[in-house]
Amino acid sequence: DFAGTWRAQDVLEIVNGVDSRGFTLEQPGWTMAECAAIRSRVDQAVKLDDCINSPRDVLDAVRMQACESVVLHINRIGGVTPVRLARDIAAQAGLRVTYSTQWGT
Repeated sequence: DFAGTWRAQDVLEIVNGVDSRGFTLEQPGWTMAECAAIRSRVDQAVKLDDCINSPRDVLDAVRMQACESVVLHINRIGGVTPVRLARDIAAQAGLRVTYSTQWGT
């Protein structure tokens, strides 16, 4: 999980410089646009995490062909109902979904 902390050029140099078959790049850029740009230049699957904050973000990811999977943070997206909508959008587009939540205060 790059967590958006690497520059796009650094991600591309590392990923394209090693045999990286069989793993997924999680959140390789800070913004969805950066992630989509990286996705268009690598063979690895991309999973979006930190830039998915709403069902609209899932729609944008599909439109931009930014990823193959998304992490839906239940608390961040606003609870079960919006997560269901985001899940349905992802499923319709053929994206894999992982769920996450943060318990406690």
